[in-house]
Amino acid sequence: MKLALPLIVLLLSACSGPDNTEKLIQLEKRIEKLESINSSISKIENIQQTIPLLEAIPITFSRIDNLEKELSNLKESNLPRKN
Repeated sequence: MKLALPLIVLLLSACSGPDNTEKLIQLEKRIEKLESINSSISKIENIQQTIPLLEAIPITFSRIDNLEKELSNLKESNLPRKN
């Protein structure tokens, strides 16, 4: 939308007559479609950035499990043994 307003003002100042009004309307529709496409592209980029994070979650959980087991083993090995 930031680019649309200056473009529309420029086109309005350069155009006159009923034929050009129809062209302006068509240009406004094209701009709206392009903005919609741009928004969709941004959403896709966000999803693409999120996917690797989601794929890494199971690896992180397995590492946490392994660390908990190692800590438990260390704790058990450092406990004084009862005779």
